[in-house]
Amino acid sequence: MDTKNFHRNIERAICREHKINIPMSEWDNFQGLTYEEMYGHIVKNFSRQKLSVTELTDETVRMTLKLADKKIRAVDGALQFVKKSKNYFATIALTTSAKKEFQEAIFAKFKLWPYFDAVVTGDDIKNGKPDPEPYLLTCAKLGVKPARCVVIEDADNGIISAKKAGCFAVGLATTFNKNKLLASGADLAVKNFKELSAKPEKYFI
Repeated sequence: MDTKNFHRNIERAICREHKINIPMSEWDNFQGLTYEEMYGHIVKNFSRQKLSVTELTDETVRMTLKLADKKIRAVDGALQFVKKSKNYFATIALTTSAKKEFQEAIFAKFKLWPYFDAVVTGDDIKNGKPDPEPYLLTCAKLGVKPARCVVIEDADNGIISAKKAGCFAVGLATTFNKNKLLASGADLAVKNFKELSAKPEKYFI
């Protein structure tokens, strides 16, 4: 989903409401973190008040769910790729740092349930990306060794997480550019889902 600006605008609005000023340079570092991890860092480093991480998280989730149906759009070519993926993979999973409620809302909106064999959300893990835990749990749920898993990631923290877990990582340059994804450890990088879908077998193990 095309969610980077969607989430960021909500998170920045929450921070402004609570008089928390965060340098723009910091926001990319939060990509892939759970809300608890992100707000824990924010409260510790940028807030002059004693704020509750749980309350900030709950406030963000409420606003996210309220706006998701109208605001969220799929990245160009993403839905088509997902629907064809069974032609290329034995099993398919989603690994996201988002809350389960948000993931379920998106699956319902785009009718995605039939295409995934497993789902791991931010509610299932203690340590978000770039920690390897999300992808290690995903591999365990699929019953597949990490070395036999292909991860398609659009964020540097996601690439780092996948590589630490031992997976093959394809960087998708829809959020960060190819050079940043490759520098983060991606085995290769593609421009978009159209490029990925052209001959996907040439990219995969």
